[in-house]
Amino acid sequence: MRGDENSNPKVMFVLSAAFGELFNAMYMAMGCGFRIAIAMPEPQYSLNRDTLPGATHHFAGLNDLINAIQREEPDLVCLFSGYLYVSEKLIDFDQLDQLIKYLGSRGIKTITSDPFLGLISRLPPLDLDNPIGQILGLPIRLFGEALLGPMFPYFLKTRNILKDTRHTYIVDPNEPGVAARPFYNPNIRRWSELTASSPRTVADGPAEPYWLFVLGASDYFPQVKRDGADRVHALLAEKLIETMREGRRAALMAPAACIDSLERNTSLKECDFIRICTYDRFMAVLMRAEYAFYWNIFSASIIARLLNRLPTFFFATGHLADENQLMFEKGKSQYYRNAAPTLLPPQDPLRITSLSDLASTQDARLFAPFFETVRHLPTSQTLVRNLLAEHSLS
Repeated sequence: MRGDENSNPKVMFVLSAAFGELFNAMYMAMGCGFRIAIAMPEPQYSLNRDTLPGATHHFAGLNDLINAIQREEPDLVCLFSGYLYVSEKLIDFDQLDQLIKYLGSRGIKTITSDPFLGLISRLPPLDLDNPIGQILGLPIRLFGEALLGPMFPYFLKTRNILKDTRHTYIVDPNEPGVAARPFYNPNIRRWSELTASSPRTVADGPAEPYWLFVLGASDYFPQVKRDGADRVHALLAEKLIETMREGRRAALMAPAACIDSLERNTSLKECDFIRICTYDRFMAVLMRAEYAFYWNIFSASIIARLLNRLPTFFFATGHLADENQLMFEKGKSQYYRNAAPTLLPPQDPLRITSLSDLASTQDARLFAPFFETVRHLPTSQTLVRNLLAEHSLS
């Protein structure tokens, strides 16, 4: 039975295939005591089914998802993210609409994460599949493509389905057109304390100090398309070799295609290569790294590094920033209070002395501003209780 207002609520997360949405879900749930259920597609399900909190379900379409929701009878369903399911071919637009209507008919409160910081809320409720909408929509289409690029028609369709669904964020998006429910989970600042006392295993990363390089698929493949695989792999190999020359082990998390190529380089035989892995292993390796290097300033897991004051560097701003200048400017403002993340010129060699100097400035320049950005937000416990207390949107 679904819980009443005095019981511990059951929160069900419906995850896309993107790792960042799994991180967002665990960030919301960490240490909060909710009863948890999680529905996941492959490969996340096979990887994480036995290690995540609560009941786990696999889904490969709408019927699987509806069946899982019926079995769990959740108080709140979190679509993480409803904006990604169709693009990942998990369900189609009609099925996304059916899902939202089904949850509404059952009286189940629903919220979606939004990787685009509410920018999609600026689009009008226009149906471009309708002949009249096609005629009236030409200037809007031009505006939308300038705002969101070639994915504009996709975002418009998704926005029309999700426009009445509450949206949740890890920072306040400051978009008046979206029903935003940002949250902050202070439990994540205890990560170092919690992991320091736990037994160390091989899955936690190298025993000696190491530097971790995190290159996600959404940033790796565009780089390969733009610069060519040989150039991308050569630059990565150079960074890993520079790390070892500085007396540190080098660890790389990257897509299998990238690692398969680098493993053939005999100069990198001492490196630790990590393909797709469980959430628990990813976080253990990430949080124990002396320094972490990313190619995307908006990678979801960065919040764990920033809030635990762990030095973090960037070689690029990332695919979202590259594709949309407005997204870059808004993200920099809302995430970092316009503070500059520490960007490293890829052609400059990594040196422990210069990195140490840069790291010493991050507390005042990066960590403190980010903490000030989020610390006043409602906790995830407060967010869930408030959502369950709200009347349904009309």
